[in-house]
Amino acid sequence: MRATATAEDVSRAPFWIRLWHLAHALLFLPLLATGWHLHYGTVELWGFRWSVQLHEALGLVAAGLVFAAPLGLLATRRVQEYVPPRRGLARALANELARYTIGVWRGEPPAPGGPAGERLNPVQRLLYLPLLLVVLPGLAATGLVSLAPSFGIAIATEPRARAMLATAHTLLALVATLFLLVHLYMATMAAWRRILPGLAAALLLSCAATAHAAEIALDRASPALQCVGCHSGTPGSRRIVTDARTGARKDVTVELARLRLGVHARMACRACHSRGFDRFPHRAPAERRFPACRHCHPRSEPADAAARDAAHDFPRLEREHAATAHARVFRERRGERDCEACHHPHYMRASASLLLPARLRVEHDGPCRACHAADASGPLSDPLRPDLVSGHASVPHAARHLDAVRCVDCHASRFRGNPHDLLTGSAAEGCVDCHGRTSSLPSGLWRFVRDAALARDGFANAGLLEAHYVIAATRPVWLDRPIAWSLGLLAAAIGGHVVLRVLARRERARPSG
Repeated sequence: MRATATAEDVSRAPFWIRLWHLAHALLFLPLLATGWHLHYGTVELWGFRWSVQLHEALGLVAAGLVFAAPLGLLATRRVQEYVPPRRGLARALANELARYTIGVWRGEPPAPGGPAGERLNPVQRLLYLPLLLVVLPGLAATGLVSLAPSFGIAIATEPRARAMLATAHTLLALVATLFLLVHLYMATMAAWRRILPGLAAALLLSCAATAHAAEIALDRASPALQCVGCHSGTPGSRRIVTDARTGARKDVTVELARLRLGVHARMACRACHSRGFDRFPHRAPAERRFPACRHCHPRSEPADAAARDAAHDFPRLEREHAATAHARVFRERRGERDCEACHHPHYMRASASLLLPARLRVEHDGPCRACHAADASGPLSDPLRPDLVSGHASVPHAARHLDAVRCVDCHASRFRGNPHDLLTGSAAEGCVDCHGRTSSLPSGLWRFVRDAALARDGFANAGLLEAHYVIAATRPVWLDRPIAWSLGLLAAAIGGHVVLRVLARRERARPSG
């Protein structure tokens, strides 16, 4: 249905075109709403996760409609109806402009279609043809290729290609948005009693499709030689001992290669393994009393140790951990609470020694996966069934998230140093904490990457773009002003035109003489 068509003109459109137009309108309105939500990301409306899922699902359906329309026009040989005339186009543009300004004041009827037997006038052809053949297919194509990492297409994993795709998709979305706003407004110019009820129904259906509860966006020493002789080993060569009294077997292997990389590498074994370990065989387990982490941290020696520990705020970490399900289960199973449940004291590494996000992710996810992976055997073993990806099915592109970020990037407070709380359910789904211009990733997982949050070449958080396209976080911010100006000018033009129509109607209704 065209904006200024009369009822007779509308009936000229074939049924399949009218059906395509209705279906595309119902899809396009929520597509634009969710698309701009994902582009800016900062504000929780109906839920960022819901926007991702709905935008991708509707986008796949709309892409089929977008590519079907030109094929249908070619197959039915109606494509000529959309080709602008070679002559008289400038005059037609001038006439249309006059009709919708001066003509409104004079009370002239809506603009007719083209010559006899033609449904569209030259101006409509000039607008509709590039929309059908360039803007909408381009929008669908860039959107589909942006999803390509899910399908293993290499071009969508190259940083420069990601930047070009994001820019092209945003520009085309802006053009389509401007067209839609003008199109909807022009629908009020004629036959509005017939058009507006259907338009209102489409808007209500679109809003109903995107309605969803808002998410919660929350804040942001070398070992002693005698010990090595019995305990040193490798992943392929384990040291297994058997308790003479109980017959229980235990793995007592210490992997020296990993130990040397850890924060406790320079400590003597007896610094922690003191009572009960002065002779072999060691004393009964009941006499073994390892010092807890809080017994040493925060430290007072050496001189700079306290300052280094202060950054971790161990009393706070302990309070946060004590309130989690991890602490409760650990107390139930072992009758005590300590950091070693998740952090192996032999192999703990300082984050600053890892630097790269991929290394940080592997190191920090180790304790989580040891208990929650499908083959978990950790101290609090609780495998996520049937597997980690399926267990995170509510997260869009769960596998890609699990390969790109740490568990704590979602399951701990995002804007706090070294958090040890445990966020679950909706609290763990603060998508916009990462998906926004002020993303938490540069201050968390990417904190050791220089200039990760730097805006470069017109993109926010350009450092992230080298490895990942993060919706809203790596968006082309150079388009922010053109988008705002375009929408602002259009709103001003529509507002001025509404005023003109109201004044003209009052003028015509005023009694003469």
